[in-house]
Order: sequence, then structure tokens, then C-alpha cells
Amino acid sequence: MVKMKKLLMLLSFMSVVILTSCNQMNSTQSEQTTTNQNEGIEVLMRLNSIHIRDSFIFVDRENNTYYLTGTAENKESSNNLGFVLYKSDDLTYWTGPISIIEGDSLGYEPQDFWAPEIHYYNDKYYLFGTFGPKGEYRRTQIWSAPHIEGPYQYEGLATPENMGSLDATLYEEDGKLWSIYCYEWLEPKNNWDGQIRAVELKSDLSGIKPETDHLLFKGSDSPHKIDNPGPGLGYITDGTYMFRNRYDELFMLWSTFTTVRGQNRYILTYAKSDNGKLDGNWIQAETPLYDVNGGHGIIFEALDGTLKVSFHAPNTSPYEKTIIYNLDDSTRGILKLK
Repeated sequence: MVKMKKLLMLLSFMSVVILTSCNQMNSTQSEQTTTNQNEGIEVLMRLNSIHIRDSFIFVDRENNTYYLTGTAENKESSNNLGFVLYKSDDLTYWTGPISIIEGDSLGYEPQDFWAPEIHYYNDKYYLFGTFGPKGEYRRTQIWSAPHIEGPYQYEGLATPENMGSLDATLYEEDGKLWSIYCYEWLEPKNNWDGQIRAVELKSDLSGIKPETDHLLFKGSDSPHKIDNPGPGLGYITDGTYMFRNRYDELFMLWSTFTTVRGQNRYILTYAKSDNGKLDGNWIQAETPLYDVNGGHGIIFEALDGTLKVSFHAPNTSPYEKTIIYNLDDSTRGILKLK
């Protein structure tokens, strides 16, 4: 009986040793397999894990791909010194970032790198982004590339040289190209009242026609403007984007600050042209699209034909993320999230 117990104990011990060795071998093989599988494979990120402001989504229908860009912390050594792209086929999972413009390659000390947009025109991709030499006026530059992922080269300015301007967007009407941009509220001669202006672009997008520059409306024209503006926080105009609805009505998305229960809150609102043209009277929306501390939006049609609006929220660093809603444009003169 004693010999039998010893034999059973020996067999049990040997089983444990063999099982442990097998597990160690399997673990090593598993780690090796994981390493091999990850070689050359892009890591998928959920949209809500990407820290980005001023979100812009380009829909590449030819390749069934979405590209996301915006104001982002995209270098470990410094903030916002360049523009990058993320790629997706479903708006949920993304790969990247892909660097498309790097600040250290410009030949001068840059600042900002804000709010890039990419538009396809005449077989080229045009990037509109607010950046430039440190210490100078903010201005929106135009860069072009044969492919959305680059390489990009400088074309010219989308805003006047002698004005602090930002957030220009491209708009075409009756065969003419326009830059719709924000004249900064920070300019003291504006009485801390930002403006949204339009200036015609040259047909080859190499710059503007300064004599065509004109006012569309002011930040103080919004029914949602903040209380008691001044040098600390004026009537801000931010993030323009043009859109025509199913009834051929012309809208402009833009962002500003409003006062809610004594707190200044960033919002996404819009205005509508009363004649469907750029030269119409711009009627401000009574109800903002989004008023929960988020904004700087665009409208795009998804690959499945769904109309969507994207913007960043909250407007609090470092928590900004890209938010996407479906857009309802079924009612004349009104835009709504759904």
C-alpha cells in the first residue's frame, strides 16, 4: 500500500512538471506568434481614443476610405507642429497617424498648426490650414498634393496678409472659388468682435484676389453671443463650413461662445443665406446645432449615403474627441442633429 502511494505521488509530480513545461512552451510560442502577427500590421484605434480638435473628415469614395485630420498633438517633442491623417473604412476604427506636413521642414519657426481641411479640386488635393512663422499674423495657407497622403507643396495664402485670420474653408459658386474665413476677434480695431468674411481665390488656388474681400457677418450678430464681452473674451467667430441642403438652400456652420448659467460655453451654430447665394443676408439660427461645449463642425455624406456632421467635444484640453451625428436637413431653413 505504501509503495502504491509513493508511485501515485511520483506520477502526480511528473504530470505537474510535464504540464508546466508544456504551458511554458505554449506561452513562448504564443508570445512569438503575437509578435510575428503584429509585424507590419497597423494598430486599430477607436475614434473616441484619438485626441483631436477641429475635426475634418474627407470621404474618399474611389477607395471606400475616410480620412480624419484636425488640430492634434502629433509629435512627442512639441505640440501641434504639423498635420497628420488617420484612415478608416467604417468611421469607428482608425489607423495612423500619417504625417503630411511637418513643422521642422518649413525653414522657419512655426506656430499654431490649426484646423486643417482637405478639398479635392481639378485632380489635386488642397489643404487649407492655419499656421505660419511665429510672431506674425495668423493666416490660412494653401498646400496641394497629387494624393491625399502627400507630398504637399505650398501654393499661397487663403486669407489677407495684413489681418489676423484663421479657419478658412473652400467654397465654389457660379464658377468662382472663395475662401470663407474668420477675422479674429483678438484684433483691437474690431472692438473684440470677430468677423466672418469672404475673399475670392485665384482660379489655380495660388492665392487670393484682395480687392474682393468683404464682410458676411459679425460675431455679435449671433443671438447666442456671450454676455459682457471685452479684451478677455470677445464675440468669437470660429470654424466656418459651407453646406447646401436638399432644397438648394445655402448654410454656413460656424462656432462661437455663449453664456449658459453664468458660464461661457463653446457651441456649434449656423447661418442661412436668404437668397441661397454668398451675397445674401445671413440669417442666424435661433437654435444651435450643439450647445454642450463642443463645435468647429463640418457636414459630409458617408459612404452609405447618410448625411453626417462631425465636430470636437468637449472644448476642454486634453479631452477633445471627434463626435459624429446624423444630420437632418428635411425641414426648409433648419438643420438638426438626429
